[in-house]
Amino acid sequence: MAVLLVATSLAILAVDFTLFPRRMAKTQYYGQSLMDTGTAAFIFVNAIADHDGMARGQSPRQRAAKATMQLFTFRVPTLLALFLIGVGRSVFIRLSGYGQDVTEYGVHWNFFLTLFCVRLFVIGVPNALLMPLGVLLGLLYQTALRLTSLEQWLLRPDFGESRHGFLGQNREGIFSLFGYCFIYALSLMYARCSAKLTLRDKKLSPLNVAGELGFSLCCYCSQRVLEAHFGLSASRRLANLAYAFAMLALFSTTCALFQFIQLVVPLPQDARRGGLVAAISRNALLHFLCANLMTGFVNLLAMASPHLEIHGHQIGETVAMLTYALLTSLLIYGIHLAKKQTR
Repeated sequence: MAVLLVATSLAILAVDFTLFPRRMAKTQYYGQSLMDTGTAAFIFVNAIADHDGMARGQSPRQRAAKATMQLFTFRVPTLLALFLIGVGRSVFIRLSGYGQDVTEYGVHWNFFLTLFCVRLFVIGVPNALLMPLGVLLGLLYQTALRLTSLEQWLLRPDFGESRHGFLGQNREGIFSLFGYCFIYALSLMYARCSAKLTLRDKKLSPLNVAGELGFSLCCYCSQRVLEAHFGLSASRRLANLAYAFAMLALFSTTCALFQFIQLVVPLPQDARRGGLVAAISRNALLHFLCANLMTGFVNLLAMASPHLEIHGHQIGETVAMLTYALLTSLLIYGIHLAKKQTR
């Protein structure tokens, strides 16, 4: 979780700078890049965390409904926080004129509202039906993309001013939910299979790594079959099946790599539970919120001050990135320490 959050927080600011390779920015129509992985990665991590909660007697529905987060000095339900942050971000962008690419999620939609809706899916569906219903939604969605003009409509090159109605203005964010529910369902399946391969003493074994690589290979082969025999191309904007399998292959391979490293060079238990890694992992949503706020602050400051030339100057961009990373880490670590002292 911490690795994902740090990489994401760095990327959301770096993408506005010239030092960030354009090939890693979000794709407009089809293809895969580093920035296309963000939302799917959070869905994947949520599914794994939900499955881990089941081992402690807490179902995914209970975890999604009862989870809370420390929002600075307030503890609020995570579901409510996601909704408020999502709506607040949309309102801020509309009022401030802060730039956004409407082809990412739409005019009003954003990452937080997508997570909110997927968590609603987890709460609203019985635990036994989460995987089959998620898979079914993904298959039906892909069928609609294939057999109707839905795909052409979703990818239509019109922007904010030429879109009409809430559904039309936010079509990418709304319809991609079906694909993200599919990703959640298969991620839950991945977590369940991985848990079955874990030894009774909960220690990692080569069987874990082999099983996760096998899952990754199945996802990769599924993606290749869809591309070669059905003419599908991965699209983050659509969140179609080719994209879903590509993301699942990437994430499961990454997990297998981390587990292999842990087998070869075991980390002490204290090292895995303490320090900045623990601070970020236990305050995941707050960390991402802080990163978003600081990203907006840096960009607004650069636009508002003609003397503060950052964009286009590699030294200035590098200093800004390092300062941003340091301040974000110090802020979340300070909040983490404050929470520990109040317990």
